[in-house]
Amino acid sequence: MPDQKGSDGQLCIKSVAVDTIPDYDALAAAVMPVFKEQDTNDQTTITEVSENEYTAKTENEVPGQEAKAVVELRKKFDKGTGEAIVEMKVNGNVVRTNYMKITKDPITFESWLIQDDGTRITGGFFTREASLLVNSIIKQAEYDGSLLGSLGGMFS
Repeated sequence: MPDQKGSDGQLCIKSVAVDTIPDYDALAAAVMPVFKEQDTNDQTTITEVSENEYTAKTENEVPGQEAKAVVELRKKFDKGTGEAIVEMKVNGNVVRTNYMKITKDPITFESWLIQDDGTRITGGFFTREASLLVNSIIKQAEYDGSLLGSLGGMFS
């Protein structure tokens, strides 16, 4: 998939315009429930910061080391702008930050990742990761009764 320019003029992966989705608000309402579903398990502690932000902390065994790796995700979504941020820290150090934006007219999804060294990632493994997230958001919005039908591949 070729890189494309997003609404901010920067490179991103971008979905095709989705005119089968009539309601931006339904999609925006589905983002935080999908985020929380991704992080709900017995090993993760979720701390609510606000209605649209939380952190999820997990301690993982590291082969060959006594100390555990502490992975912390900060997930935040602004319904007004359609912008989501997922910041990942390992042992207190930011290792990557994922960005997603839902645009309103037309409805599209834009996404990119910034690594700890500042490198912007817009393809490869990240395309699959972003597609899975977008599909989950759409399914959640459909499940809530706000959307009908199903959509195929979102990213061209």
